[in-house]
Amino acid sequence: MKSFRGDKMVEKIPQYIFEIKVKNILKEHKHVDRTGLCKMLNLPRTTVYDKLLPMVLSGEVKKNPVYTKRRGRPRIVYSLEEGNGGYYREVND
Repeated sequence: MKSFRGDKMVEKIPQYIFEIKVKNILKEHKHVDRTGLCKMLNLPRTTVYDKLLPMVLSGEVKKNPVYTKRRGRPRIVYSLEEGNGGYYREVND
């Protein structure tokens, strides 16, 4: 199912499909920030954050800050927790 957000078409996906796609992305790229996930999934930042939250709370996905010498908030990257996310199915779009 697709909907329009502004001038951009955004895909609406169920949580379980989102989880499979995120696990496949994190398996391939190891560490990805939220902006990268948004671009790869073609979803808004708030949607990605809302759908990632249960995965982080359950321990499937690890959320790590990346500290630099710059001021401000550290960038947050996501990765698969060791031993979790053992299944990866291909999802055909």
